[in-house]
Amino acid sequence: MICKSMYALTNQKCVKLVEYDENQKFLVEISKKLFGNINIGNIWVMPNVDTFFVQAQNENATQLFEYSELYQLLSIIFDKSEVLAMWYSNDYHDLENVATKEQFFDVIKDSINDSMCECYLYYTRNEQI
Repeated sequence: MICKSMYALTNQKCVKLVEYDENQKFLVEISKKLFGNINIGNIWVMPNVDTFFVQAQNENATQLFEYSELYQLLSIIFDKSEVLAMWYSNDYHDLENVATKEQFFDVIKDSINDSMCECYLYYTRNEQI
């Protein structure tokens, strides 16, 4: 998960891209491709997003998705982000565009219900936050 936000997202388990060492060069290139030529100081990544997806998938049979930590974190991140993208591995080229928070979470729920548990989406806020 990578997003552009002028708000601090450290409480949502994110780190600024400029402070993230793992795959930083790759993520900077991708953020420029996805978000345009922007100041990377406002780009955030969630390094352990896959852990939260798997946890939500494992809890899927016993609790509503809306009670998962993944949902709680992403709900706040969504509200605070101008642009947000998720993909797995190097497959960032064909992301599903979503326009609303409901569509955003529909794609995530579908991903959790799939055995591969991979999510591919792209969201751009229409109005400024």
